[in-house]
Amino acid sequence: MSSLLEYSEVSIAYSGKKTVHEVSFSIDAGECLCIVGESGSGKTTLIKAAMALLADNASMCHGSIYFKGQDMASLSPSELRKLSGSEISMIFQDSLGALTPTRTIRNQLLEMFKAHGLTHIDHAYAQALNLLEQLRIAHPHRVLESYPFELSGGMGQRVGIMFACILSPSLIIGDEPTSALDVLSQKEVLKFFSEHKSKQSGLLLVTHNIALAKYIADSVVVLKDGRVQEYASSIEIFTHPKSEYTKSLLAASPKLRRE
Repeated sequence: MSSLLEYSEVSIAYSGKKTVHEVSFSIDAGECLCIVGESGSGKTTLIKAAMALLADNASMCHGSIYFKGQDMASLSPSELRKLSGSEISMIFQDSLGALTPTRTIRNQLLEMFKAHGLTHIDHAYAQALNLLEQLRIAHPHRVLESYPFELSGGMGQRVGIMFACILSPSLIIGDEPTSALDVLSQKEVLKFFSEHKSKQSGLLLVTHNIALAKYIADSVVVLKDGRVQEYASSIEIFTHPKSEYTKSLLAASPKLRRE
């Protein structure tokens, strides 16, 4: 059986200068893979490549990205739009910035469902309320009737997570999805993610926080200056790290305990 998502020797260049070098990894259904590393290591560039979201001056100059065995580079823009949200969803680091400021959360949610040909709007609304409750939002009805600028950064981030999960995609990609949250909210969201991956959704999470990866990841890619320093199971990375860079990240990391 092929992997849900596979990166095969992917290299990415900005204005002709290679910044990501021959990166390979794969994710199976029900698995969480975390890409960890410092700012500027190429983490966000890697995940944007999967959804054709690279900047105009960037391009994948080598390698391939496969989703369910299909080469993503072969898909047309319309085919990518069909996959977006229903098969692959993205949680941006600034989820509020990804929303239209002049439309309520509810209206944007309904627009998303209509774009995917879904007509059971009442069911969608109820599902959105349920997801927001799972994400520990106290007044989900009020949030859905709000405009993005009326929400705090942390609440907006959880709304972004709701949007990413509501169509039950096969793969959820998160770019520092908990960075806008306080420590308690981070743990609640990570618990939520753990439950989702157990329901056969793959998770690809980017983070500079290696403690977060230790909490949730099944496998870890350690990235530095666009190069893989280490790629192994979470157990191997956190009990027997091989690279000096991984050891330095672990030594500097705060602890995030399970309860």
